[in-house]
Amino acid sequence: MKLRTLADLDRLCPPGAVLASNTSSISITRLASATRRPSQVVGLHFFNPVPIMRLVEVVRGQETGDETVTLVLDLARCLGKTPVEVSDFPGFVANRLLCPMINEAAYALMEGWPRPKASTR
Repeated sequence: MKLRTLADLDRLCPPGAVLASNTSSISITRLASATRRPSQVVGLHFFNPVPIMRLVEVVRGQETGDETVTLVLDLARCLGKTPVEVSDFPGFVANRLLCPMINEAAYALMEGWPRPKASTR
């Protein structure tokens, strides 16, 4: 659906328009391939809840241009966010670190950790 939407936007928007996708896992390079303007396609990964969380990942696809990244970093700052530029790889940065941590927590729980403290009665 996002590929189709970006292809439609590419056709409908003026040539200078930047196209951005809010995603936490879809490759921005792949999404940009649906357009004729891959240098103007960027990812914006907002964290939930968006009104409270300040961090936003600005995801640079393989062909995303410097001008596009600079524009979107500035936009994020204008929105009161703290942007961090990341490369286009699975999970970007936050989810790439978060998912293994959640898995380890589940494994620890399955193994019986943390163990309850002994009663002091």
